[in-house]
Amino acid sequence: MRKEIYENGNTLVYEENAWTGRRIITINGRTLTKIKRNVYSDGAADYKVKGSYFTGITLEGPETYVIYEKLNVLQTILVFLPVIILAVIGGAIGGLVGAIASIVVASIARKSNSTIVTFVICVIATGIGFVIWFILAMFVLAGLGAIA
Repeated sequence: MRKEIYENGNTLVYEENAWTGRRIITINGRTLTKIKRNVYSDGAADYKVKGSYFTGITLEGPETYVIYEKLNVLQTILVFLPVIILAVIGGAIGGLVGAIASIVVASIARKSNSTIVTFVICVIATGIGFVIWFILAMFVLAGLGAIA
């Protein structure tokens, strides 16, 4: 995911790989170097990354940048609902499909401040996730010879 922020005459570009967690942060075209976990430096000042994609991300240093706002409580529940439902119903495969559905719901929730839109997307993503899980489960069961 990539986000550009223009604030106080500064341009901040925040990139984070969803699979590896690797971050690239640039301020006014200068890439910050990683000093230790969640701490980056531009040579003159240190910056600390706080939070996560689900809880909201801020970059604190000489100036504080809000990269992603924190979701409200209802949106947070809706984001985690697909993974909870599908993991309970479908075990590991359901949990994996539910996690992907949760990432989709979180992405939509970040783009829309409407809890109703988030709810509708949550229901749709959970339904699609259930269908995908069901199809995968049938393939696994057929491969094991449990169904003819």
